[in-house]
Amino acid sequence: MLVTLALAGVAAGCADPVRVDHDAGIPPREGPALPPRPSFRVCLAGVDLSLGPAAPMPATLGATGCFTDVAAGAPAADLIPYGVNSPLWTDGAAKARYLVLPPEEIVTRLPDGTLDFPVGTVLIKEFGMLMDERRPHTFRRLEVRFIVRGATDWGFFTYRFDEDGQEAQLLSAGASEDLRVRRDGEWQAFPYIYPSRTECVTCHSNATERSLGFRIDQLNGLYNYTGVIENQLVALNSVGVFTGLDIPSGEQLDPSDYPALVDPKDEGQPAEARARSYLHANCSHCHRPLGQSSPGLSLDMRIERTLAETHLCDEAQFFAPPGTLRIHPGDPDASFVVQRMESTDSFRRMPPLGRTLPDYSGGVRAVRLWAAGLRQCP
Repeated sequence: MLVTLALAGVAAGCADPVRVDHDAGIPPREGPALPPRPSFRVCLAGVDLSLGPAAPMPATLGATGCFTDVAAGAPAADLIPYGVNSPLWTDGAAKARYLVLPPEEIVTRLPDGTLDFPVGTVLIKEFGMLMDERRPHTFRRLEVRFIVRGATDWGFFTYRFDEDGQEAQLLSAGASEDLRVRRDGEWQAFPYIYPSRTECVTCHSNATERSLGFRIDQLNGLYNYTGVIENQLVALNSVGVFTGLDIPSGEQLDPSDYPALVDPKDEGQPAEARARSYLHANCSHCHRPLGQSSPGLSLDMRIERTLAETHLCDEAQFFAPPGTLRIHPGDPDASFVVQRMESTDSFRRMPPLGRTLPDYSGGVRAVRLWAAGLRQCP
């Protein structure tokens, strides 16, 4: 099944291109949404993934076997495409996501709702950028990130594409590149960061589920499988990806039985749901107990927490004048969270990694609308 960034409507500058609402005119086809999983491994076959961070990853993307045609971005048979309801903002980069499981292995949903991945699981995310909104041919592939489930820890690896996009090289350290893109009629210049393995662990820390995006409430939404539109939980379950979903015997999986984040850009969704979904996806990996934020910071932006438990309505603890509220009911401009989201100062912007430009049309708008309509805090 071919699900690539090239099919994904990147000419529109979509941040999460393969979602059903960005199908780029893909014609409908007869099901099923996903083909049966292959009985053999192609992606990283022969690589001892149990070593996690020490796995001997190939020097080039082509040598991984994960793409049958690297230049075209054609995924191998064991790559299962997926999307997320609330994407991470990375300066407007388009992304394609894939799951790879060892043959006949499954992802277990634990009683607390988190997921346990078998050793040898690989999560793949490709990043690309439309350099000039007026010219679709200026789309450029930037990198492919691998997250590998080892026996004792996860490994993080980045492949950076050559200038012509024909091949990508494994990075041994982080890197940066100055990009210049045209959006909304204006040119924007900013540094694009290729993260080091240590920087990856900043977000994918032991305090998180490590995989971050691949979780039930992010997957519980519609997805365009190159012409077949299906709920992802239904599609993934149909090919034996999950166990522990607690489906009654003889019944079909009902997506309404499971939590779901919402698209922060979906104006039809409640303002709080949009804002909280964005803050979870973009901030909660650090702003949670034992996360990478300051130990004395009380913020906990996980979607599972009540608004009172997040402390989003409390007074800002650091870097703000006394009396400044994180979310000021009825006043987005006075809300410290909004100020940090809009900042381009490297010492003030949030998140500090992975973004330079504010996400004005997505997260900033969602949080502003929520703050403006909030009458009081719990």
